[in-house]
Amino acid sequence: MNSESVEVSLDRLVTLANACLRTLGLDDVERRIVSEVLLYAELRGNSQGLIKIVERSILPEPDKQPMQLARRAPSIAHWQANGNIGMVVFDAATRTAVDLCSKSGLAIVTTSGCSSSSGALGYYASQIAEQGYIALCMAGSPKVMALHGSSAPALGTNPLAFAAPTNSASLVVDMASASISWFDLLLYAREQRTLPDNVAVDRAGHPTHSAEQAIEGAILPFGDAKGSALALILETMTGPLCAAAILGDQQDYRGHCVVAIDPARVGEERTTGSGDDFQTRLTTMLERMRSNNVRLPGEASAQRAQQTRLSGRILIPGWLLRELELLCAN
Repeated sequence: MNSESVEVSLDRLVTLANACLRTLGLDDVERRIVSEVLLYAELRGNSQGLIKIVERSILPEPDKQPMQLARRAPSIAHWQANGNIGMVVFDAATRTAVDLCSKSGLAIVTTSGCSSSSGALGYYASQIAEQGYIALCMAGSPKVMALHGSSAPALGTNPLAFAAPTNSASLVVDMASASISWFDLLLYAREQRTLPDNVAVDRAGHPTHSAEQAIEGAILPFGDAKGSALALILETMTGPLCAAAILGDQQDYRGHCVVAIDPARVGEERTTGSGDDFQTRLTTMLERMRSNNVRLPGEASAQRAQQTRLSGRILIPGWLLRELELLCAN
């Protein structure tokens, strides 16, 4: 078992993460974006955090070229990543979506041409919601998940994030369409933990509790046929729609799709100050749900992040701290 945790100061962890990114050759802009995305996840206990540094899943292509933006229509744009870092590309797509949405009330921005991780999509969706817009963020990923009823990898774990502004903290839903994310699987393998039931199969298609066997086999979709259908929708939105990698392609060039909607331009006209605007109505709806003692999606992880920032301390796996320190020492 390799799952002991150690407590470190948040300041030390931020400094260490940035030092590692510098060691890996990221420039100032890349380090700022990547560290923000990774720490957003780490503070929430999300597997899309600092493990990506030691797994080297945040690196650009060696022959990367400058990204290129193509406007397809007043509210549609496409970024050609040209081998740049997935998180940097997604950040650019997010900023473009906000800009287009501010002008037309609706934006669809796609990307293609990178093979590194996009990170926790809730980060980008939150950025859009903070501007007063509704966000849908979708990302393609390596083909490691089987369709329901099959054991052959055919889909990515294909995450989806939704965010909407309220009168307080934004509503953020961030999820994968798989029973377990790829980086959760890597964590299970590193810490020699047993997988839960019904999340993966081995190379022969047999159910497995071994993370190592699952890595060689396939992850299963959550919710059986329904999860499989959702994954297929996301595969369509981040593959063919983006002119990005699909099953069978040799090059792993993943696609992203960002949708931003200005709720003030949707539905009936609303009178300013009437208390009937979108944010007020959504806030009221969520408060009524909480009155039934329910915890809404994303709230627990957001509270965890807030508490960590207030305390200035964070628990991380001991092996992760050691590997980060070793990387900086080389």
